[in-house]
Amino acid sequence: MRIYLLLCVVFVLVGSAAAEEFSEADIKKMKIKELRKFLDDRGLECAKCEEKGDFVDMAKQHLKTPVLASKQKKPIPKVPLWEAWSGIAKEVCLEKNKGEPHRVCDSMATATDSMFMQYGKRTATKLKKKPDALLKTSWGDVYQQAGKKMLGRLANYCLKRAEAECGTTSKVQSIMENDNKIKGVEFVKYLTNVGIENTNPMYEALKDKALHDEL
Repeated sequence: MRIYLLLCVVFVLVGSAAAEEFSEADIKKMKIKELRKFLDDRGLECAKCEEKGDFVDMAKQHLKTPVLASKQKKPIPKVPLWEAWSGIAKEVCLEKNKGEPHRVCDSMATATDSMFMQYGKRTATKLKKKPDALLKTSWGDVYQQAGKKMLGRLANYCLKRAEAECGTTSKVQSIMENDNKIKGVEFVKYLTNVGIENTNPMYEALKDKALHDEL
């Protein structure tokens, strides 16, 4: 019992330390885009907000509202780009399948590992960077959101067509390499834009518009 209580105390302290705190002064300094993100991170939306003051008022009311678990930042993993995104691919697929294991999720993870290694290294070489630089950029908010959204679309597609089109790792990778196969799923262009740190296509992807290859 004592050990259990001690662990609970440690968990609370660590969680509190990890949470980012804002003051009213911080809120007032934010731009509208930042205020929208503040609210979105907490699962909130100000549908009737028109002026910055409206967003500020709502944000102030929710200073103590915790950030959603799905929105909390995770530290950059100490593994290669492809291993990190392979883990995300499986996580996203399992989430789409309501937590139930599925061979498609394993295929997606392996295909992502292979595809991100191949094209990640290729992009890094063209830009005279290391793949670690791409990993760091891809872990940023908008890049990670865009990547997860594409993986979510891929998971939805493959879970419905498991054997026919996604029965093997090679089939899944072929889909990932074809930027015209599924609307809004463009992994080759995604990695290119991560490499050149081009943010605009990420926002376009989140709005369901195509990514633009600018390399």
